[in-house]
Amino acid sequence: MRKILSLLLVPIFLLVLFLLSPTQVSSAHCTFTSVTASISPGGTIEVRGIGPSGHFFVPVIVNSNTGNLVDPGGSAGGQADSNGQIYFTFSAPTTLADYDVGLLDNGSFGGGGFNHACTGSGPLNVDPSNSSVTNPNAPAELGAIVKVIENIIRLLVPIAAIAFFIMMIVGGAQFIFSGGDPKAAAGARSTLTYAIIGIILVIVSWLILLLVQNVTGVDVTNVVFPTF
Repeated sequence: MRKILSLLLVPIFLLVLFLLSPTQVSSAHCTFTSVTASISPGGTIEVRGIGPSGHFFVPVIVNSNTGNLVDPGGSAGGQADSNGQIYFTFSAPTTLADYDVGLLDNGSFGGGGFNHACTGSGPLNVDPSNSSVTNPNAPAELGAIVKVIENIIRLLVPIAAIAFFIMMIVGGAQFIFSGGDPKAAAGARSTLTYAIIGIILVIVSWLILLLVQNVTGVDVTNVVFPTF
């Protein structure tokens, strides 16, 4: 009877060791499921996958043309939820190219150097002709609205400055050629007054943009004129 119990205890003991072994923990399974197929440079990429709940995952981006790894940035990554669903977004590379995107399991927080490549990957095309948002038909998010406002400000501020400068030239010309006519002189003064007020408002707006840039680190003063 003792021999039979001893023979039964051996496989049970080995099974417990196998279940508790580090190799079993390090082989925790995770699977890449999807990535944004095409995006403009610097646009928002969406990544999804399935993995152990509570584990932290980071994107692995490889340039398909060169085979070089691309740094996704220190803030890129996300934690699997209680159902094992992985979902996070990050900024696309700025270099125009085709990429292969996968996932890397960094383990639970404080796991200490745990790195496990998840199964699967997906293609990503980065090109200016692509949309800058993952789903163009989705409701606008705050980040997208801020981007639109930023682009409008970048365009309107220099245009307003040029317009008010032209108004000053026109007002000055009207005043010079008024010929002593009180009505013409009054109109010229009004034009000059509005132009000066407009230029002051443009300067104040630009100073506000500089303040926003210094506080947030977002460059909202870089105006790029299109070339034809």
